[in-house]
Amino acid sequence: MLDTKPIRAVTFDAGGTLLRPAQPVGEIYARVAREFGLQAASAAELEENFAREWRQKGEFDYSQEAWFALVRRTFGAHADRLPEAFYPALYEEFAHVEAWHLFEDVLPTLDELASHGIPMGVISNWDNRLRPLLSAFKLTGFFDVIVPSCEVAFNKPSPVIFEIAVRQLGLPPEQILHVGDHYLEDVEGARSAGLQTLHLVRGALHKTAGQITSLLEVPTVVELAGGHLLLSSENT
Repeated sequence: MLDTKPIRAVTFDAGGTLLRPAQPVGEIYARVAREFGLQAASAAELEENFAREWRQKGEFDYSQEAWFALVRRTFGAHADRLPEAFYPALYEEFAHVEAWHLFEDVLPTLDELASHGIPMGVISNWDNRLRPLLSAFKLTGFFDVIVPSCEVAFNKPSPVIFEIAVRQLGLPPEQILHVGDHYLEDVEGARSAGLQTLHLVRGALHKTAGQITSLLEVPTVVELAGGHLLLSSENT
C-alpha cells in the first residue's frame, strides 16, 4: 500500500552525500605526515587504521580535540614521532576546498529543486569547517538552513538535530524529506524526528523501497504526483 505525503522541503546530509575527500584519507594523512618528517607511515596502513578507528569512534563530538585523538589512534605507534604542530596542520588540510570532491549529481539536483522553489537545508555531523566548505563550493545560496552538529551539540541519529532544522524551516516534519547515505544516522535519525527519508546508495545494482542511487532522482520523487512523495508506508 502506498502512503502519499506532500514534500515541501528537502534536507541533505553532507559527507558521502554532497561531498567526499578528493583523495583517499590515508594518502592525505601520509602526505602531510611526510611534510613533518615522518616517512614510515604508508598510505595503505593509514587508510586501514582510519577506517577501523572511524567504525569504532563511538561518541564523537566533532571537536578539534576529538579529531586529534582519532588521528593519533590512526597513526598508532607512529604518532610519537609527529610534532604537536602536525595535528592542526592536518585539520586545516581538510578545511580547504581542494581536499574535497563535489559529487557530480549535486549541482544539477540543487538547481532543479531550486527552480521549483523547494526550500533546502543541510543536516550534518560535521565541525566548524562545514560552512566555509559549502561557501567555497558556492552551495550556500541553495540552502535555507545549515545545521552542523558542532553548532547544536547533538549528532545524528539524535532526533534533536533534525528537530532544530525543522523549526528553522518552519514546516511540519512530515512535509520534509531528508536524503543521506548513512542508514542509521540519516534514515533512522530522520524518521525518529518524523521526517520522510530517502537512503542514497550510490552504485547499488538493485534498489529497495526508499532507496535511490543518485541525487538526480530526488526532484522526480518530490514532483511525483504533483509534488507528493510515494513510498511504501513501512519506509516512511
